Amino acid sequence: MVVRIESNGTEIGIDVSTNPTIVNDATLSQLSFVGDGQFIDGYTTGSYTGFSFTKDWNVNCSGIPFESDQVAAGNIYYSGTLTTGYPQTISSGAPVQIKSATDFVATDLFRFRAEDNNNDLIYEGKKRRNVQINVSLSIRVTDAVNDFYAFAIAKNGSLVLETNSVVQIASNTQIQNVALNGILTLEPGDRIEIFADRLTGSGTDGLVVFSENVSVR
Repeated sequence: MVVRIESNGTEIGIDVSTNPTIVNDATLSQLSFVGDGQFIDGYTTGSYTGFSFTKDWNVNCSGIPFESDQVAAGNIYYSGTLTTGYPQTISSGAPVQIKSATDFVATDLFRFRAEDNNNDLIYEGKKRRNVQINVSLSIRVTDAVNDFYAFAIAKNGSLVLETNSVVQIASNTQIQNVALNGILTLEPGDRIEIFADRLTGSGTDGLVVFSENVSVR
């Protein structure tokens, strides 16, 4: 049976603005919120933009957002000048995270947080879950003609090999689009990053990333 909660005018349907402590988990379900009032007066700490409850809650009710680890999501992207991008020096054959100290923006975070100047996404849910990760890059590599580069998603600093995408550098002016995707199993606290790996060649190369978008759902 679905119970209806009606709030009109200045009425509040459910008030959790005092930030009640949940020892294990709490569930709110099979309720229908109606009316023109405020349905939820949400937590003032520990909740996410556009949502009302903390990660200790599982919420599935008509009229208010669904809140559960099942819909944890996040997005980071490079917001700098697309025609110049951001540079990075590649001087070894070891995989290295590609990142910028500025101009990265994190959006639509739910049970994820962004760290390291918004270059990393960290899962904040309470339970293990599988996520779909999609990445798009536009890159150029100089001083590396005929060399091969791989780009991949990394979890906690380790490459997820099945997400590798390989390019060969044809010239110093060539711009290439790289797409990465994969389904990863995340535990609470796991970190998502994007790495470059020079597979052939030596010396010092110049990597420029013109655009970068990382989406986790």
